[in-house]
Amino acid sequence: MPRLADGFVGELKDRIDLYDIVSRYVQLKKSGSSWVGLSPFNKEKTPSFYVHPQKGFFNCFSSGEKGDGITFIQKIENLDFYEAVEYLSREFSIPLRFQEGSSSVQPLGQNIRKELFAIQEVAKDWFQEQFNKKTKENQTAQNYWVDERKFSLETAHEFGIGYAPVDRHLLGKFLTSKGISDNILAKSGLFYERKNKTEWVSIFCGRLMIPIREKLGRICGFTGRKLSVTPEWGEKKAPKYVNSPETPIFLKGQLLFNLDLANKALNEQKDFLLVEGQLDAIRCYIEGFQTTVAPQGTAFKD
Repeated sequence: MPRLADGFVGELKDRIDLYDIVSRYVQLKKSGSSWVGLSPFNKEKTPSFYVHPQKGFFNCFSSGEKGDGITFIQKIENLDFYEAVEYLSREFSIPLRFQEGSSSVQPLGQNIRKELFAIQEVAKDWFQEQFNKKTKENQTAQNYWVDERKFSLETAHEFGIGYAPVDRHLLGKFLTSKGISDNILAKSGLFYERKNKTEWVSIFCGRLMIPIREKLGRICGFTGRKLSVTPEWGEKKAPKYVNSPETPIFLKGQLLFNLDLANKALNEQKDFLLVEGQLDAIRCYIEGFQTTVAPQGTAFKD
């Protein structure tokens, strides 16, 4: 874990109004110089949750929880301290600063990692656009989703479901047109290794696309599900599922699909439901089993 620069945590607290953090989760009403609302940690009818922005702390009398903005995010999002700092840094556009010379794989990275997360988001939007196109090929994905799997289009939108066209070069052309560098394209996990400076060839083609999010909700990779239009090559059958290869932000042994959503419910329900696949997890989640997660591989890593 990289060491944050001296004074950065204090700077983060100073630059973010506690009201702006808490009001995303709790409906607050003014009470003198403070704010009051119903506890986000307990069910109650009479407000006992107080926020004191000028002093920088909250106090929940019904549950006994209290602390600053970082503590609040740790509790409400079920994150550890570093994850909460990273979450607030991202949400309020305050770049993380690290101690000079601190040794970790993560610093390699803050800029590259940020760009890798960004390209996944751009790709997700593009896949969604393809999913919603009314061409015969693209409608195959929507028909599979609605007719075969019996999911709604609203659920598709909620989970960012998309479609990767049969033409393997379209995604590369689109991302290149957005000015994304070859270095980021190569590290994104979206393309095969490019040789002899040929066009970028997508790993995913003719597939239903399922975005994979890490604990903080950022897209870090994809799973592509085989469809009737997925190309086959002779006797070599296309696999039912294709996953993003491991990248600096996609380490499948450390990921659980749907953890970003299930994690919030784990505050109240300490156990969770583990299922085999992403579509199984989505089905269980929309049926009310909100702590459902699915592994990204056959094994877990610490």
